[in-house]
Amino acid sequence: MKVRTSLTGTAPLVQHNIQMADPDNRFKRAIDEITSKKKSMTVQDLAEKERLQFLGSLYMGKEGVVVPAANIRRCFQEAAKVRRLGRDITRALIPQVMEIPLIFDGPSDPAKLWANPVFHYRTMVGIQRSRVASMRPWFPRWSLICDWELVEETLDFDALELIVREAGIIEGLGDNRINGMGRFDGVTEKL
Repeated sequence: MKVRTSLTGTAPLVQHNIQMADPDNRFKRAIDEITSKKKSMTVQDLAEKERLQFLGSLYMGKEGVVVPAANIRRCFQEAAKVRRLGRDITRALIPQVMEIPLIFDGPSDPAKLWANPVFHYRTMVGIQRSRVASMRPWFPRWSLICDWELVEETLDFDALELIVREAGIIEGLGDNRINGMGRFDGVTEKL
């Protein structure tokens, strides 16, 4: 059965692309080069580090900012664990595309996003045993429309509908979910 989930943000979405954990990633290498200066970093170095953190944290697709379908399914899976249905989500919910375009009021070009401070989220993050300032992209108002194939023999539509609704309340998407970011109203419909 084809289904559609529509997620409408009730709290800002903060992105932090997993690629930033890869030491060979071009953004990560450039940031490491700047931070290797330690105490000799200039104000310009710090500004460039924040710009690179922002750009590297974006999930970008062909048409602009996206959210990987795997991240959305993982959100549903984590919420489904409350009802012991986590594995059923991974088996029964098949994304129709791998990247879901993020719907928001703003530019799709990363440089233009960086130029607009509305999309900046500067926060303190834990690195080893210390706290350091870090820049992330955030989207105050956002939504996603995702199409899926639902294997009804594994998970019925009513259960999915409940899981999607609960996922927006108890789980959320993106970074800093522990503080309530990425929450959404989730609606599921049959296609």
